[in-house]
Amino acid sequence: MTYTTFRLMIQRDFSIKNILFTIMSFILIATVKLYILMGFLPALLIWILFVYSQKIKIWSTRIMVKLLFSLTAISVSLFFMQRFGNELGKYSLENIAETSNVTRTWINYSSKTSEGASYDLGEFDPSIAGMISKFPAAVNVTFFRPYPWETGKLIVLLSAIEALLFLFITLKVIFSVGLPKIWLTINKDPTIQFCLIFSIIFAFAVGISSYNFGALSRYKIPCLPFYAMSLILIYYKNKPLKKKLFAPLGI
Repeated sequence: MTYTTFRLMIQRDFSIKNILFTIMSFILIATVKLYILMGFLPALLIWILFVYSQKIKIWSTRIMVKLLFSLTAISVSLFFMQRFGNELGKYSLENIAETSNVTRTWINYSSKTSEGASYDLGEFDPSIAGMISKFPAAVNVTFFRPYPWETGKLIVLLSAIEALLFLFITLKVIFSVGLPKIWLTINKDPTIQFCLIFSIIFAFAVGISSYNFGALSRYKIPCLPFYAMSLILIYYKNKPLKKKLFAPLGI
C-alpha cells in the first residue's frame, strides 16, 4: 500500500496495476487488522500533502498549508475511527482507553500467579488524557524494551536483542548527526515525516495496550521497518555513503 500510493500520488503513475494493488492492499489490511489503518492513514495523508506543499515558495504560506493539512488528516482519522467503531469493537475511539486499563489490570494479576513476561507503564486514568500521559513510556517500550535484565524466557531474550539493536542505532544516529541536524532533516523530508508519524503512532498504540512482551513482539512488527527506514534516511542524508551506520556490527 505504501509503494503503490507513492507511485500513484507522488510519481503520478496512474496505471491499472497500481490502482488495483492499492485497493487490494487497503481491503486486505482492513480485513485482517483494521486498527493498523488508524495509524497508517493519517501518516499517509500527511506524507502526500506535505510532498506537494514543499512546492510552495512562501515560507509562511507553506507552514499554514501544512498546519491545515495536518488538522485535516487528524479529522479524517477521527472520523474513520468513529465510522468504524463497531468493527473496531474494544479498539474503537470510545473503548480504547478502558480496554488498555482492563488489559493492564488482568496481566498484572495473571503475572503474579504464573511465570509471565509482562510489563507495566504505571498507573493512569482510563481516559484518552490518561493514555496520552503515558505516551513516552509506551513508545519506549515498543522500540527499546524488553531490556536485557527483563528477560526470563528465550523468546523474550530474542526480543531484548532486537530492542537493544534499535536502541544502539537510534543513539548512533543521534550522536553522529546531532539533534539540530536531525530536526532540520525531518522538517525538510516528507518521507521521513511519514515514516516517523506512522511508526510512533503505532508504537504508542501497541505499547499502551499490550502489557506483555510476547504479544508486543508480534504487534509491533508493522512499525519497525518504518522506524528503521527513518533512522537510515536521517543518517545517510547527513553522512557520506562510505560512513556505515552499522559499522560496529560489520555491516
